[in-house]
Amino acid sequence: MKRIWLVALLLMTFTVIPSAWGESPRNQIFYKKATSLAPGTPTLRFSLWNVESGGDEATNMVWSETKSITLTSSVIKTLLGDTVTIDPGVFAEQLWVQVDKVKRSGSLKTIGARDILLAVPYTARAEHAAEAEQAAVASTVLNNTAGAKSISFGSGAISFTSTVTNITSLTLAAPGPGVITFNVSGLMGLRAHTNGTTDQIRCSISTASTTVQQPYAMVIVPASAPSATGLSHGAPIGLTRVIPVAAAGDVTAYLNCVLTAGGGGSDPFVQYGQMSASYLPTQY
Repeated sequence: MKRIWLVALLLMTFTVIPSAWGESPRNQIFYKKATSLAPGTPTLRFSLWNVESGGDEATNMVWSETKSITLTSSVIKTLLGDTVTIDPGVFAEQLWVQVDKVKRSGSLKTIGARDILLAVPYTARAEHAAEAEQAAVASTVLNNTAGAKSISFGSGAISFTSTVTNITSLTLAAPGPGVITFNVSGLMGLRAHTNGTTDQIRCSISTASTTVQQPYAMVIVPASAPSATGLSHGAPIGLTRVIPVAAAGDVTAYLNCVLTAGGGGSDPFVQYGQMSASYLPTQY
């Protein structure tokens, strides 16, 4: 049996994650990386604002709650609205989340910049009869063919080289401001390896057809691995990129791959893949 050598690395960054569909908008899952906070149990105030920066509490802060959060790292994770209920009516406009640390004196220290609240479930907003029609229309936008699309690629292996190669691309028409989430799954690998040479390949969902951008999927075959041919070095692709959309129009993302170390004899490839896109509005 051939010995398989692989190291796969997927890099992800995130700030705000909207609540799951069907979950009440009064409870929004929120993540934030705050390097200024050490592990412990700080008291934090979470607040929603209708302006990205500045403003004042009386006019622009539409909700807040204060609670203690247990931190095991620099990542804050909480459920907004589990202490003080969020009125669904505030989601009629774009909102941003601000985090403040409550000092011993009672004064507040703001932690980083405000994070955009990406989305709120439409159907959950129909808690009041007057909103039901609007929620139904919005749900249709999400579920029709203009709001989601997927393609398959690489039923046969698609090879690439040390020059960035565009494997495939996908375009989705956004009906208005929002975000489009592009996902790729499949298989990436090398057909051959020569002992003494390190091989490395990277693939990413990019905003241009000529670059490989973080986050990317990576396979490394170390120089110490024995020489081999055939499908002996591979890893699954699992990539996501979220692209903000300022206005209605077409948005295109590209699956690009490149051989970043090693020789052409390693014959890198991708196959058995699918690329999908879904649109999520940020204004209702």
